[in-house]
Amino acid sequence: HKATYFEPAQRALASGVLHLQEAALFCLSRIPNNDAKLFTLLAQHVPNPAHTAAATEGILALPQTTWSTLEAEALLTAHLPTLEATPVAKRGTSAFQNSLTLLNAIATLRSAREALERIHDLHLIPFEIATVPDQLRFNKTTLQVPANTPIELRLSNPDAIQHNLVLCAPGSLENVGQAVDKLLADPKGIERDWIPDLPEVLLATPMANAHDKVVLRFRTPNEPGSYPYLCTVPGHWRIMQGALVVDDSKTSAVSSNNDTIKTSRILMLTGEPEYGTRASLSELAKQLETDRPVLAFTHLELDRNTKPHRFPNLSKHLPQTDLLILSIRFANLDPFQHQALDSYLANQPFIAIRTTTHLFQFPIDSKLAEENRAFPTRHFGTPYRGHHGHDTSQVNYVMAAKHPVVTGMEPRFWTSDFHYAVNPLSIESTPLMIGQALEGRQPATFKNVSPHNHAKVLTAKDENRLRGSPHPLVWTVDNNPSRRALVTTIGARKSFGNPNVQQLYQNAIFWCLGRAEKK
Repeated sequence: HKATYFEPAQRALASGVLHLQEAALFCLSRIPNNDAKLFTLLAQHVPNPAHTAAATEGILALPQTTWSTLEAEALLTAHLPTLEATPVAKRGTSAFQNSLTLLNAIATLRSAREALERIHDLHLIPFEIATVPDQLRFNKTTLQVPANTPIELRLSNPDAIQHNLVLCAPGSLENVGQAVDKLLADPKGIERDWIPDLPEVLLATPMANAHDKVVLRFRTPNEPGSYPYLCTVPGHWRIMQGALVVDDSKTSAVSSNNDTIKTSRILMLTGEPEYGTRASLSELAKQLETDRPVLAFTHLELDRNTKPHRFPNLSKHLPQTDLLILSIRFANLDPFQHQALDSYLANQPFIAIRTTTHLFQFPIDSKLAEENRAFPTRHFGTPYRGHHGHDTSQVNYVMAAKHPVVTGMEPRFWTSDFHYAVNPLSIESTPLMIGQALEGRQPATFKNVSPHNHAKVLTAKDENRLRGSPHPLVWTVDNNPSRRALVTTIGARKSFGNPNVQQLYQNAIFWCLGRAEKK
């Protein structure tokens, strides 16, 4: 039985023999019934560079509910400076990436905003460039990046011969190129990948073999300017060149020709403790920040201990926000924050989720009492009109299959959401999905109508479970053509486990930001 390996694994870990210790760390995280002890044990080995990768991988395999709060906070405090001191060139290792994921999870669980911002700054912004087969040129001649920013430059070489990419100081292209030509007479030139020994040569990728990929991780220069890059393989540099344009703005676009990679600031406001959307959005944000470092999330939870209710530091974060995501229910919000949200939603991108159709519950004698229904109607197209009971679930239908928000999703699927009544939508809008309530909480099943029909329908048994009338589930708000906004009533805690729902939210975020999703 696996549990019997716990004591031998501990002894192996204490042996001091590296390969035995690595095997013990691998085994420990897979031994059942000792999760709390394992976290304590594994956390002790994270600071050891020889054990970091295995120890962090082991902790990440444990349920987060078993992580000791005090020990997790101590690990975050102690290990984050180590990551910050790690040279950018060494941030591609499994030890670093596992550590980054682990500390991000701890900071998210503890709502440690300062730590999350520091962790976010450690992410490498990925950038793709490639050679063009048989043409001796790069596919991008301009790469625009912010100054003093860690990036990962990925060079793909689909050509039949070798190429590299060498970054040089501003104004040094001709000097470096001529030095490359002179290396033809140096018998050791090939050993140096034809890279001249000059102070103007700043960085270089490894030589990329045919149909191979190489990576260069580095921090962009502090000084703004145009930094030339070239391939130093003899005879290539005069054609095979470009420029890394360094901008002095930390939040500037990172672009190459018509490609754009920009760090987008997303502010999530949550305040509905009943349905668990806070946890779901935090998990989604953590995953997206890991997979797509161009997204930077900040999460503010409504403080209901104050009267009226307030979001901490809203005035600090809202003006810098590129996209606002709201999941709020029955808030007696501070009038100044109500005004700030009213102004933002009228002009800026947003995603409103589920209970946000009844985000306010101002007292009846309040000057803002009418806003309980007027505010969601004005911005989202509907106030709260009720939902089918807690003993129901929902079937979801994609309508506008070509719209970017719903691409990559199944045309029919079931979720555990309570079906919200929203018809009629009272502002300019475009429904992308509709749905209908189902009696019972058990999942629905679907069948193919015929070999010629790509869509599936409910089985006869589940058709008998249908209740009420269909209502929109996802719709765009089209009353301001200068920004993109979306509302969805899909968002129950368990629904976020459905890949279709995850795809929906991911698509919606990228669409509202006006940027193409990177597949």
